[in-house]
Amino acid sequence: TRRMADVAAIGDALTVAAAAEQRAKSEDCAGMEDIAVLSKLLEEMAPPPAMGLEAPLDEKYAFITANKGTGNNEFKAKRYASAIKIYIDAVEALSRECYPSRERMMWDYAARELVAQCYSNAAASALKLAQQKVADGGDGGGDDAEGARANFAHAATLCEAALQCKPEGSDLVKVLHRHGQALLALQRPEEAKAALERAADKEPNNRAVREELVKAKRAVKALLVEGERALFNGVDLRAAGLTSKKEQRAQEMQHAIEAGFEALLDGNDEEALKHFLPLCSEKMSADSKFKPQTMQAAYGAGMARYHRSSYKEAASLLSTFFTLLQELRSEGADIDVPLLGIPIARFYLAHSLFNSGGFEKVAETLNAYFQDVQAAGPQQVLNMPDGWMGKKISEADRKASRFRARASSAEALCDAHTLLAIVAERSGGAAAALPHCIAAAAAAEKPEQRANALENLMDLHAKLGDTEKEAETRAALAAV
Repeated sequence: TRRMADVAAIGDALTVAAAAEQRAKSEDCAGMEDIAVLSKLLEEMAPPPAMGLEAPLDEKYAFITANKGTGNNEFKAKRYASAIKIYIDAVEALSRECYPSRERMMWDYAARELVAQCYSNAAASALKLAQQKVADGGDGGGDDAEGARANFAHAATLCEAALQCKPEGSDLVKVLHRHGQALLALQRPEEAKAALERAADKEPNNRAVREELVKAKRAVKALLVEGERALFNGVDLRAAGLTSKKEQRAQEMQHAIEAGFEALLDGNDEEALKHFLPLCSEKMSADSKFKPQTMQAAYGAGMARYHRSSYKEAASLLSTFFTLLQELRSEGADIDVPLLGIPIARFYLAHSLFNSGGFEKVAETLNAYFQDVQAAGPQQVLNMPDGWMGKKISEADRKASRFRARASSAEALCDAHTLLAIVAERSGGAAAALPHCIAAAAAAEKPEQRANALENLMDLHAKLGDTEKEAETRAALAAV
C-alpha cells in the first residue's frame, strides 16, 4: 500500500500497474493475483518515492535524476510512450511536491538543467514514435498519418518547453536539433532552418545537425520556388529582361543537372554523362560563380563512371565533388546535397581508388564513409504513397532512397570493412588486417557474405599461427 501511495505521488499508479501486468504476461508470470509478483514488478518499474522531497536539495536532484534514468532505460528498450510519461510525470512531481510554484522551480539552476534534459529526452521519444508511425504506414492509411503528425507536434511542444529552461552547451544543441526535425516534419521549414542554424553555430562540426540543416534549407528553397512559380506563372522572365546572363546560365546548368540525375536514377548512365560531363570541364571547375552546379555535375558524372567500371575517371570526378563540397561548406554556402546522398558517393570513391591503384587514400576515404553513414542515420526505402503526411514523394525520391538505403546497409558496411582489411594487410600484414576482418564478419548479415568474411578471418588466424581462433572461426563457418 505504501509503495502504491508513493507512486501515486508522481503519476497515475493505475498506468504503472497496467504496464506491470503487461510485462508480467509477456514474462509468463503465473497469476496476477500473486501479490508478491505484482509487488516485485512495481518495485522494478516504479520511480523512487516522492515523499520527503521537501528535504535537502540533493534529494530533489536525486529524485529527478533517478526518474530521468528510468525514462532513458525505457527509451533504450524502445518503449517510447512509457519513456515520455516517466519524463513528464517526474517534472510535474518535482514542481508540485518540491517548490511553491513552477516559476520557483525554474529559478533553481540545477533543477532547471535536469528538467530541460527530461523535456528534451521526451521530445526524442516523441520523434521516435512519429518515425515508427511513418514506417508502419508505408502502404498508406489516415490513422497512421494523423498519429505521426500528432507525435511530431508533441515533440515540437516538448522542445519548446525544454528551451524555456534555457539549456546550455550540448544540451541546447540536442534540443535545437530535435526541434528542427519536428518542425521540418510539420512542414514549417523556415522555423526549422532557424533552429538548426542556431545549433550549427554552437557546434559547426556536428554532422547530424548539418545534414538536417541542409534538408531544411532545401525545403525553404522549394517553398520559394513554388511561390515564384505561382507568382510568375505564364511569364517569360528572360523575354521580360528579368534575369541576368549569370542567372540564365545557372538555370541552364540546373536544367542539365536535373536531366542528368533523372537519367542516372533510371539506370541510363550514358545519357547521364552527356548532361554532366560538359559541366565538369576544367573551365567550369575554375569558375567560382558556378561552383555549386559543378559540384553536382561532378557527383553525377562520378556515379555514372563508376557504374560503367571506369574507375580512374570515377575517382577523379568524385574527388572533385568532395573537394568542392568542402570548399562550399567552409565558405558557409547553402548546399544542395545530391538526392542519392553522401555515403554512396564516398563508398564508390573508395572502390574506385582501390580499383585504380590509389591504395594510399582508400583507408582515409572508408573511415570518412563510416562517419557519413553514422551522420545520415538509418535509411529506408520510400514505398509510401505520394502525399503521405502532406509530403510530396516523387518517383525520383523513391529511386534515390534505394541508393541511400544500399549505402548504409549491412552488406555495404561488411564490404567496406573487407576492403579496409585488404589495404591494411598490404601495408601492415595480417595483424593490421585482423580488426577489420573481425568487423566485416560482425557486420555481415547475408549467409554468403558472412561465410566469405569468416573464411577471410580464418585465413588470417592461420597466417598469425593462432590455431585456437582458427578452429573457433572454422566452427562458426560450418554453422553458417
